[in-house]
Amino acid sequence: MEELILEVTIEDQASSAYEDRCFSLKGLKLQGAVSKGNKLLLTSAMMTDLALTRLRWTRVQGAQQVEAGTVTLPVYLNANRTEILFTVDLNVANPEEKLSFYERGVALMASTSLN
Repeated sequence: MEELILEVTIEDQASSAYEDRCFSLKGLKLQGAVSKGNKLLLTSAMMTDLALTRLRWTRVQGAQQVEAGTVTLPVYLNANRTEILFTVDLNVANPEEKLSFYERGVALMASTSLN
């Protein structure tokens, strides 16, 4: 697994187009931010629906580093935030606001139920 990295792409609109070698997820929620053009922006909205999220495992080429313009966010099972499924590295629109994503507790959720 250390040879693989998870690439995440958030589409602005749901598409029925098939993409090879990836998992396409509909219905994920983003709390505390919005996604535009596969980049995150802080928002005052509590939660936004993500139209389509694509997950793809790719092989690491050499010593890959986390880019300066990315944040690592948790993906929780539900709104309780008690069970974390995994983390994802996502691009931010404004790298100067990177720490604000952590301060505001921005996260993705697979479900908004509380149980």
